[in-house]
Amino acid sequence: MESKIMPLIDFSKNGNYIEKESHIASILLFGNPNAYSDAQITICIPVYKRYHLIKKAIESAVNQDTDIPYQIIVVDDDPDFNNTQILEIVKSFGIDNLTYYKNRENLKLFGNLNRCGILAKTKYFALLHDDDFLMPDYIDTVMSVLTKRNVDALCVAFKQLNNPFLINIPNESMGENKNKAWFIIKKIISKMFFFNFHNRSTLVKIPLTANMFLDNVYGPPTCGMIFKRESFLKSGGYNQEYYPTDDWIFMIFYSKHYTVIRLKKELAFYIWENNLSTQKKTLDEFQTQRNQIINSLVKQDALCRFLFNCLRRDFKKKMESRIETTVSYGRLFNLVSRIFYLKLIPC
Repeated sequence: MESKIMPLIDFSKNGNYIEKESHIASILLFGNPNAYSDAQITICIPVYKRYHLIKKAIESAVNQDTDIPYQIIVVDDDPDFNNTQILEIVKSFGIDNLTYYKNRENLKLFGNLNRCGILAKTKYFALLHDDDFLMPDYIDTVMSVLTKRNVDALCVAFKQLNNPFLINIPNESMGENKNKAWFIIKKIISKMFFFNFHNRSTLVKIPLTANMFLDNVYGPPTCGMIFKRESFLKSGGYNQEYYPTDDWIFMIFYSKHYTVIRLKKELAFYIWENNLSTQKKTLDEFQTQRNQIINSLVKQDALCRFLFNCLRRDFKKKMESRIETTVSYGRLFNLVSRIFYLKLIPC
């Protein structure tokens, strides 16, 4: 069952990848990082040469419908200081709580995410990719949670635009008319476990076992995910040697050592672009690493091992399939997957 390509992943530890690139400077070229000193959260926008998209991302951060003070930083990973296109876009907004940094060297995607954690000086920081954007009530909603709960990371739900893949996400209405008896049984089970299928604003914990059924159940970090800065820096940050599943692997480690919850209210838009992430080579690598994640969880967690053995035939199908394919699983597998997706563990 072990992969021949990479060793099993030890989710109990992480290296200090933030410190590894600390010698590379980020130069402040615009704004005052000390403005809004009473802010509790910073929206960090990592960017690299996507000039046609970045303005909308910044606009969504700027145009928040809130009275809560917050900061915005744009971190440009293009080390060409003669290229000022992003800088000019940032300057055009003319607001006090927006700053712009440019890295001396290219840190790559996850290195730049780590750098965002360093540059943000507030208690919390949120990540927003240059091709995604936030809902106007994002700040008010997440801060209402963060002020009441002591958490180290808050994942948020999001809408997807231009998704090129048919992703296997449980559908509440799927099969209801074909087998009403089975649908009633599922409803009864869901109520027994206090799973409310319709409350989209519920706060939930993400159990480790959910990673067996759903690809990156935490969601993309750059679509409004929030970290407590102190905890993130202590964790060591993302290891981009695991591309393209760096974020997923990191969040499994992070959730084992820190408190992670998910807000099931859609607060952002995730835009699918025809880029490296949709290419065949990347998808092949994702499939290999996804299988390795499952293998590693089975080796290290008793409940994951139990579920794998109970649903071995379905997991074999899953591990042989790619993200853009549709797979038919057994009813028990679909039920467990549905429970994890729709409610997870209420908190």
